[in-house]
Amino acid sequence: MAGMAADSTAAEEPSLTLTGESFVPVNANKTNGSRWQSFTDSDPSDKSFGPPQTRDKVGLPLIRDFNVSPMRDLSGWDGSLPPPPITGPFIADPELKAFTASLNNAGVTQIAYRVTYTSATEGGRVQLWQEATKENPVAVAGSDNLGFWGALPASPSCTFFVEGTSPSTVLDDVSITIHTPERQVGPPPIRVIPAFTTTKMLSVTPIVNAFSITLKNPPATTFVKRGNGDVIGMTSGRQSADGVQNGPASGEIGAKFSADLIRSGIQGEGRFIHIINAFDNGLPNNKAMTISNGLSMGWGPKSGYSLPLVDSVAGAEPFYYIILSSTNTADRHVFESEDTPAFGVTTDEMGTSTMTKFDLTFKATLNLVWKFAGDGTVYNLAEIGWQTIFRASLDAQGVLTRDAASVTSITRPAAPATYTVTNGDPVRMSIPAFSTSYEKKF
Repeated sequence: MAGMAADSTAAEEPSLTLTGESFVPVNANKTNGSRWQSFTDSDPSDKSFGPPQTRDKVGLPLIRDFNVSPMRDLSGWDGSLPPPPITGPFIADPELKAFTASLNNAGVTQIAYRVTYTSATEGGRVQLWQEATKENPVAVAGSDNLGFWGALPASPSCTFFVEGTSPSTVLDDVSITIHTPERQVGPPPIRVIPAFTTTKMLSVTPIVNAFSITLKNPPATTFVKRGNGDVIGMTSGRQSADGVQNGPASGEIGAKFSADLIRSGIQGEGRFIHIINAFDNGLPNNKAMTISNGLSMGWGPKSGYSLPLVDSVAGAEPFYYIILSSTNTADRHVFESEDTPAFGVTTDEMGTSTMTKFDLTFKATLNLVWKFAGDGTVYNLAEIGWQTIFRASLDAQGVLTRDAASVTSITRPAAPATYTVTNGDPVRMSIPAFSTSYEKKF
């Protein structure tokens, strides 16, 4: 209506905004420039041939960026304690992402914040910093297992930096809420201006969208036979025909590895690391197979080597091969591989004899890791334990018969979960590779 005064309350209402990216990378690489972890081959878990020497565990830094503050050059550090003194120049860490909180009302002098996690036990975790160099954290007034809270260091506008310290397990499992305090304004009658709040959802990448091992159906082992039908070994897959030239897995693979990662906001790619943990030879004298001619044998690491061993492609250690990359975009990486454990003897070793008993358990762990672009740092995301039991013996009629327990199975985690979330370093990253480091032992 003409002549009516404008409502002065609108100018007093605070208006908050919070801008920033929806995806923050886990800061697990080495902008700090530290060396790779190392081992000596006198270490019984990492033996190799040749004179004792120090080797790098390429991909595993002495210290990851989320454990360094302020961010600085640690390339000269040998890993001994204590770490070098905190001196400059400090380095802006590109994995930290800037967020800006803005308030349009100067009458409010403080912006409070709260970081909230959807899970108390796992998933995305972040830390807030005043600078990209990580010299000063944003002050924390309190915390619990679902997050932390405090006040931003500046008002009416504050730019702060978010660091990912643990990957999300689902999208948007981290939220940052900023709010103003409730306040009273006058002159009388006093009016209460309620707290004003805005929230930004975010995810720490990479996120495991799916990760599994799919076993042959049914997962029972089968015999490997030469052309005349004689059994010369066992496979977790299926031989397409007796005596085929292209091996025991030509008919069906034993296990397919599949991974699906959300990779928005982070540079690099997903990879598999496959670790062979054990050959359990189940017959006396550490043997796994007997033949009617009296020959017996088992399987295990060559002399000078020890388990675990990394099952990798020559020249690409420690990574397992990827046979299919159906999706590899800025936001998604989907890839697959496969394995078909199989053990047996050659036709020359068998001669005219027949197999009489087999008892071997093959145990492995498949790690899903992230390989950062640039420095090549490797960060573990999840793992699956699996095994194949190869077991057969002569029945009462003298016929070689597969044992009902002779199957491939997932050993961890328990169903219905398909993988275990873990960020600990893989147990093996370095040479020697499994393919050149185990043998048949007579």
